[in-house]
Amino acid sequence: MENLEQAANIEEVAAPQDEIEPEVTESEETPEVKDLTETQAFSKRLNEERARIESEVSAKTRDELIAEEYGESHGIFTYAQYKQAKAQAQEEAKAQELEESIRRKYSHLDDEELADIIELKKANEENKRLQAETKKQQEEREAYEYEKMLKRNAYYEESKFRLKWAKRRGQPILDFGGYDECSRCKKKFDVQIDAEDDFCTIICYDKNCVHHKKG
Repeated sequence: MENLEQAANIEEVAAPQDEIEPEVTESEETPEVKDLTETQAFSKRLNEERARIESEVSAKTRDELIAEEYGESHGIFTYAQYKQAKAQAQEEAKAQELEESIRRKYSHLDDEELADIIELKKANEENKRLQAETKKQQEEREAYEYEKMLKRNAYYEESKFRLKWAKRRGQPILDFGGYDECSRCKKKFDVQIDAEDDFCTIICYDKNCVHHKKG
């Protein structure tokens, strides 16, 4: 299994995708917060792309190593299958150890009485496992919801910033999604400043957009 650790060490960084940012003229002074926002956005895209590539490469390499090591002998060809088989083997070993411990402790009982105690103990262990699994799932859900909240708040702050600068530069700001053509426009930013904001406001960064200029 040492080969699995080798697969996790592969790193590769792809170029970040372009993102529409408010255009700044040479005559205007850009506040420090804008530079910070752009730097954070670039860093975020870079980290996300790197994590995606590492995950894809690692998963493919791990599967190949697993198939080579356990394919013919155990019928295991992917890392997911390996993890499942390993977890099952651990559960079986744990159950066997529990049964042997009970037999040693209650060696004075007959087989029928021992069987009842073993069954009860196994049921208790399974209940503990399910409770721990439920708690873990709950913690994961809470962590996921917290992460979503942080992303929403970051989006609200970015929207406030973009809206402020769009007003300062006289860029088109339209409520209710703008015009029909706006739905296909790639040079716009959808604004939402808080959870109660339902105006569907957009900012247009296309200087040649005839429809947005009407606003």
